[in-house]
Amino acid sequence: MLNFKFSQEHKMIEDSVKKFAKDKVKPLAEDFDQATEFMTKEFLEIYKQEAELGYFDIIIPEQYGGIGDGFDLLSCSIIHKELAKASAGIALSYLPTVIVAGAIIAKFGSEKQKEKYLPGSADGSIIPCLCVTEPNAGSDVSGIQAEFYKDGDAYILNGSKQFITNAPVSNLFYTLAKDRDTGKPCAFLIEPCEGLTTGSHLNKTGHRASPTSEVFYDNCRIPLDSIVGEEGSGVEKSLMGIEMERIFCGSINLGIAEASLEESVKYAKERMAFGKPIANFQLVQLMIANMSVGVETIRNMLYFAITDCIENKDKPKKFPSLSTSIVKYYSGITVQQVASDGVQIHGGYGYIKEYPVERYLRDSKLLQIGGGTSQIQAMMIAKNLLS
Repeated sequence: MLNFKFSQEHKMIEDSVKKFAKDKVKPLAEDFDQATEFMTKEFLEIYKQEAELGYFDIIIPEQYGGIGDGFDLLSCSIIHKELAKASAGIALSYLPTVIVAGAIIAKFGSEKQKEKYLPGSADGSIIPCLCVTEPNAGSDVSGIQAEFYKDGDAYILNGSKQFITNAPVSNLFYTLAKDRDTGKPCAFLIEPCEGLTTGSHLNKTGHRASPTSEVFYDNCRIPLDSIVGEEGSGVEKSLMGIEMERIFCGSINLGIAEASLEESVKYAKERMAFGKPIANFQLVQLMIANMSVGVETIRNMLYFAITDCIENKDKPKKFPSLSTSIVKYYSGITVQQVASDGVQIHGGYGYIKEYPVERYLRDSKLLQIGGGTSQIQAMMIAKNLLS
């Protein structure tokens, strides 16, 4: 039988993030959400504080300035979840550093790349972003159009990426592109340089505390040692990151769902109707019960997926693993229902910005799309079982 009980260390991490989220993130959550221009200064301050508290150290091996082994999925999941309870956008922006530094550079990078980028990822001076999605290629990684060719002592890269989390504030761009001549995909670590530009902040429905933009490569000249691993192996490295991303999407969904439930329980006890709290009415109780079932099911599926991923990380397996696809699929659908019920319990107040459940509902939609749509997850689940 699996034991999902937290160790003392993980409890300490959870307590630390809860306090940080309450004291530093939650007071700014509505400001981020309603700002007409992205609050870059405040975002960078929060990011710096996360680094000072050691939240990035967890995924960086000790010899490169961290305290982890590069694969502490549970700690990272706890951090994503607790941040998401205060601000889903801040939680989303924690994800690229975990993926690029912990899942990709620490595992596949050259020694030179590890020494150059991992210490800065740990202390927050390096803010990576994951540049895979394009205007016409998302879950279909093989459909990317960004391309490169070798020119003497450098690669020349052309193309664009879309919906890139942290791109407007990033100083390290993990980029997937294909060889112009062979079509084979390769991955690169690119620092700001001539020919690399980012677009304006995208005006999103939710997750508005997370900076997001396009990235453009126009005859971008990058050194040969920017490549990650061997030529033609870019998809393998990206898939490792995507596998972890799906777990952390589940963690963010769990945070949003928990916050929706907590706010709804609180409101139901306080709101009076017909001379008594609406918590006394059976239909309200049914909605709260269903919300709780959704939260607990996401939680258990998430911790099972984490356990499965850790225990089988060195074993040959299908990609993506069944457990990570299921938790991404189920949590994405369930969090939106939980958030919708939270708005319903709040009635008219749930439909205005006076109460945070309105924001939770908007935030709940993204991860049915980002990180692989729910439809793609369903296809992957079926493929895993049928092949």
